[in-house]
Amino acid sequence: MALGRYPHRGPFQPYVAEDDAAVARALARTGIAHLAARRLGTLSAGERQLTTLARGLAQEPRVLLLDEPAAHLDVGHQLQLFRTLDEVRRTGVGVLAVIHDLARAAAWAERMLLLHEGRIAADGAPDAVLASAAAGRAFGVKIRGHAVPGVKGALYSFEPEPPG
Repeated sequence: MALGRYPHRGPFQPYVAEDDAAVARALARTGIAHLAARRLGTLSAGERQLTTLARGLAQEPRVLLLDEPAAHLDVGHQLQLFRTLDEVRRTGVGVLAVIHDLARAAAWAERMLLLHEGRIAADGAPDAVLASAAAGRAFGVKIRGHAVPGVKGALYSFEPEPPG
């Protein structure tokens, strides 16, 4: 995680207490402080994913860019990750994530941008994007949203479009 502090140091400059504090905050924020003494090669794929997020947070960025941040994570760790990203977002850090799990993306995102064939196919609130005809065309499926009382947004089902 200390590599996340590299942008704050010049060549050959030692890490200082400020760096240690930033790393400790990132470890605590991601809930993986207990992994700090472990070697990277001993971590599971999911644990490595969380350490990558912690390294990014240790940089204290203004914007966090993530590509499939929940890959390799079990459902419990996915929920933990997205709660952490919500906390990060509330501190004023912009969070932009590529997420192919549409239902997970809709449950988490404040805004969704759907790309299809290199172009923006839909942009807006997640429920509106997934309800759009463009979303169904982009994935070749029928997307149905199901409202559930007490649940943010809809729950989604995806059905293949008949050939033709």
